[in-house]
Amino acid sequence: MYTAINIRLDIAFTTLRLTRFNVNPGPEHYAEADRTIRYLVGIRSLALQLRGGDTFEVASDTLFVDNSLDQKSS
Repeated sequence: MYTAINIRLDIAFTTLRLTRFNVNPGPEHYAEADRTIRYLVGIRSLALQLRGGDTFEVASDTLFVDNSLDQKSS
């Protein structure tokens, strides 16, 4: 959770989704946790670089279909 919230925000959704199954994780949850760790190892040398421009553009997309557990947007 520390890594997801403070260092790598790109894995926050996956991490928070996996925490729902901390009490009774199944093989698919372990596989997804391993996949997330492999992702982190693969991108450890990448970083976000911001340049000193005057504008900052942000885009958002809402999708309700991908969350089959509670149909909340992501």
